[in-house]
Amino acid sequence: FFFSMNGEEGQQLAQIEKSFSCSTDNIKSISDILTTLTADMSRDQPCYVEVSNSELNFIVSGKAKSLQARLALNRLMFEDFECDAESIKFAINLTVLLDCLRIFGSSDSTTATMSFSTADELLNISLEESGVVTTCEINSLYTDDFNDLDQQSLFIAFRNNQEECQLILKSEPLREVIQELTDSFWTGIVKISVSNNPAAIKFLTGGQIGASEIIIPRTSEAFVSFQCRGNISFEYSLRSLMFGMKALSVSKEVYIRINSEGLMCIQHLIETSSNKETFLDF
Repeated sequence: FFFSMNGEEGQQLAQIEKSFSCSTDNIKSISDILTTLTADMSRDQPCYVEVSNSELNFIVSGKAKSLQARLALNRLMFEDFECDAESIKFAINLTVLLDCLRIFGSSDSTTATMSFSTADELLNISLEESGVVTTCEINSLYTDDFNDLDQQSLFIAFRNNQEECQLILKSEPLREVIQELTDSFWTGIVKISVSNNPAAIKFLTGGQIGASEIIIPRTSEAFVSFQCRGNISFEYSLRSLMFGMKALSVSKEVYIRINSEGLMCIQHLIETSSNKETFLDF
C-alpha cells in the first residue's frame, strides 16, 4: 500500500521535525570536559541535553538529587553549529557517548561531527582520524523528567535567595586543597566557613582520630576576587564537594557562591587548547 500526505499534513510534519548538527576539529577537549560530569553517576543514569541556537547544554543530577551539574558549550566552541529550532531536548547515556568519542583514544587531532533529529531520535556521531572514519548511532532515552528537572532545578532554588559570598579562585591552588581533604577523608562531611574578619575561607573535616583544617586567607595568591557580606558557615557532603570540584583538573578559575540557605554554586571557567572558553556549573 502507498499512502500520500496532503500539503497541509506534510507541512505540519515538517514543522514538528527538529534537528541540529555541529562539528569540531578537536573532540578531545570536549570529551575531557564531559568526563568531569560522570564522577557521581551510575553507568545507566541519563544525561539531559538541551540545544538552542546559541549553545549545547548537558545536564546531570547526583544520585541523591542534592547536586546538579550543567555544562554549557557555546556555539563558538564548534567550527560549525546549526539548530533549526528554538529548543531541542533529549536524553542520552553519557557513558555511552564518552565511549564513542574516545574510540581513537586521546588524540588531539580527531575531528567529529554530531547530529540529532527528532525524526529518528538518534544522536549520530562521525569521527575522523588520519583518514580513518568511524560512525556511531546512539539511541536517545525515553524520559518525561524534563519538566520536573526544570521545576526542581537547584540553580533556580539558588537564585531565589540572597547571595552571602562570591569568591573567585585560581584552580591549581584550590585543587591542592581539595586533594588534601580527599587524602585525609576523616568523615563524609566538610564544614566550609567564609569570614570578613579575618577575610578567609576555611575547610574543616574531622573524625574520631583527629581533624583537618585548611585556611586560605584573602591575601593568598589563590584568590582573584573576594566578596562576603558577613561570617557564614555551612556543612556539605564531602563526596558532593569533590564531584563539584572535579573540573578543577581542566579549569582555569573557579567561581564559588553561597546563598543565605547554604546552597553552593560552583562555576568553572574552562579554556580549551584552541583558546576558547566555556563554563561548567555545579
